[in-house]
Amino acid sequence: MAVNTKRSPRSDCPLAGAVYLITGSSRGIGRELARTAAEQGASVVVNGRSPERVAVTTARLAGEGLTVAGIPADVSHPGESRRLVRETLERFGRLDVLVNNAGLAMRAPLTVTGADAAWRLIATNLGGALFPTLAALELAAATLSSITFVSSLAGLYGIPSVACYGATKAALTALAEALQGELRGTGVHVGVCYPGFTENDPEKRFVSPDGGLQPVGHNYRYRRTQRQTAAWILRSIRRRRFKSVQTFPGRLIRPLSLLAPWVLRGVYRRGIDRIH
Repeated sequence: MAVNTKRSPRSDCPLAGAVYLITGSSRGIGRELARTAAEQGASVVVNGRSPERVAVTTARLAGEGLTVAGIPADVSHPGESRRLVRETLERFGRLDVLVNNAGLAMRAPLTVTGADAAWRLIATNLGGALFPTLAALELAAATLSSITFVSSLAGLYGIPSVACYGATKAALTALAEALQGELRGTGVHVGVCYPGFTENDPEKRFVSPDGGLQPVGHNYRYRRTQRQTAAWILRSIRRRRFKSVQTFPGRLIRPLSLLAPWVLRGVYRRGIDRIH
């Protein structure tokens, strides 16, 4: 897919000259991350599993005068992740920021979760962040300046009925913490973001207990727009923050889990009862 060069980034744009690779950016929060980063002057690689969806999103952003390139790849596979990073370097000559945003959601009790569903979540949410990171560290070490993982509030504390999803998102915290220690002194920023409830695309699907896909079904009353969440993630990257929690209630999870875990468990139980 051709790179759009219709508009050169202004020198006053905060991301001018930077190359961003955002996984899972053909739709949802990832698409708004790509749009916002490109509006701020970055050259952005749009990624997703579906070549058709990547083409549509890339064409839409290019039509807005943004510098983007579409590279379809399934980041849950090591070879595809290496190809994605390699083609990014071939098209733009460098890679500055990797945003590991690709992920699948699931809402089901662990007692009814099948092995296929569990493996699908592990492959996408954990493997889909680990493999691009390994490829970027190997192939783009000369220019890489930031690696960010997009987690979830479910990754901060175990929430009933999202056990498998939460476990894969919690694993990103351990990955980021270890990587930050390993890269200390290299100048490479490592961050992990925990977004709050954010609006979904109408066609968004959750992983079903049998490993298939099902409609989201429930809409949370209080949620942020994809644009708001994308802008918040990019701010966290620019400010080189290590851990960023988007909402005030989210920032209470950790202290409550230590000081008053019974309060947290009660809040979660009531929330899950409302969903059911």
